[in-house]
Amino acid sequence: MIASTTGAPRGSFASSHRHHQMAMYATIDIPKAEFAESAIELSTLPWVRNRVATLTVANSNVRIDSYGFAGHLAIGTSHTIEVRELVPGTVHALFPIATHQRIRVARQSTRTDPRSEPPHELIARSFISAALEATASGIDRRYEASRYLGEQPSGRLDTARTMKAWATGRRNVLATSIRRLTPDTPLNRVLAAGALRAYEITAYSDTASLGGALCARLAGVTPQVLPDFEHARRYAVMAGRGEDVALVDIAELLITGMTLVGSGAALTSPMSAWVDVPDLFERAVLALTSTLFSPAHVFHGKSSPRALLKRGDAATRLRRAEPDVVIQNGSRTVIFDAKYRSTGNVASEQSLYQLMAHADAWNATAAALVTPALPGQSPGVEVLGTDSRGCTYAVLSADPTNVGELSSALSWSTAFKALRIATPS
Repeated sequence: MIASTTGAPRGSFASSHRHHQMAMYATIDIPKAEFAESAIELSTLPWVRNRVATLTVANSNVRIDSYGFAGHLAIGTSHTIEVRELVPGTVHALFPIATHQRIRVARQSTRTDPRSEPPHELIARSFISAALEATASGIDRRYEASRYLGEQPSGRLDTARTMKAWATGRRNVLATSIRRLTPDTPLNRVLAAGALRAYEITAYSDTASLGGALCARLAGVTPQVLPDFEHARRYAVMAGRGEDVALVDIAELLITGMTLVGSGAALTSPMSAWVDVPDLFERAVLALTSTLFSPAHVFHGKSSPRALLKRGDAATRLRRAEPDVVIQNGSRTVIFDAKYRSTGNVASEQSLYQLMAHADAWNATAAALVTPALPGQSPGVEVLGTDSRGCTYAVLSADPTNVGELSSALSWSTAFKALRIATPS
């Protein structure tokens, strides 16, 4: 990544603090003498452990190589690295699509160009806005049974437990069970954890008060560092709050994909928070395709993977074919693989071979790579050719900040014809 040094982006750091800006999929070298941390301490940084980027300590430099994550990476208290999006504005444009448009992107009042907002701040701000709206008429509550043993009982008498207490000589007590209305539900535990993380991320923004208000609204909920997200999703559906499943998804992204460095009392310390932009791009492509190719069945290949080899000793050992998007209409199949890479719409041989292997495993009649069109590249459809089975291959590319352009590229007429679905006008 190409780096430049600027002032600290957050809080009041010491004058020696240095802020670097980097592009995705590149390298930066920082003189080793600038760090007080040892090589072991550097190797245990949260973003290094989570493979957001690699950090290599050489004789005179500390080298950092980044991949598909955008955000802030803190190195101790002396350095913060801002990793910019491959195409600025991608997260701003695709975040609502990837969450099925159930989470609105919150307005950023202090920026003339909303695309300049760091991706992690955008998602945190949007979560706060959506969670405040979802809990405006009150937070979720449920009745929970609790047991009591004492001299001033309330609730239903528990005869068995009372007799057991009396048998031990405690004749002055009664055992009861009582149902209390509590806000400490699986859904609220996730929302509370997400609210705290979102507040920490936006603590120095103009919406910090909104984050504080959300935390206060959920103050009666047991705080958890890593709540049970799947339990919360199931609970939301069973409790008739299915619309809150998207909030759980965003809370999970905030909690598992954005890690803060430093204690809650030290919000002026450098922060690490990151967003997996290729994953967001993939989710948006899947969501858009589901709409464009209706009434066909659209799903991720990992939900029903196919073997690359039909038989043989290696058939069960090889990775399975899990295209990012599978479109099926009856017995007809088309697949897409989303590739948010630094090469843009220039398809590598490896990507093409993977696409062909997936197409063969799924017996697809059309297959395409879906890529961003980088500055200087022409968006649109490039048909690569047809294999011996008759499967047609293409690269579909678009400016990832332009949802209309991306939808137009995904509306590949050959795919509709292969599925025998009428092409949208």
